[in-house]
Amino acid sequence: MSEWKFNQQAQNPIDIVYGTITTGTLWRFLRLQDNTITIDLTEYPLPPVKSILNRLIYMVGL
Repeated sequence: MSEWKFNQQAQNPIDIVYGTITTGTLWRFLRLQDNTITIDLTEYPLPPVKSILNRLIYMVGL
């Protein structure tokens, strides 16, 4: 069960859920808000690591 569904059932709704898809060498980032999923169509290669770390930091809000 996804965190979004779990929190919704616990009456602790989360506005936005972020996610990633990776092949191990290529990364893509997603955002779920309400019932809309937004997919960043840019494929981020590994290396360089800096662009992937920047996206992950953005997702956790640092």
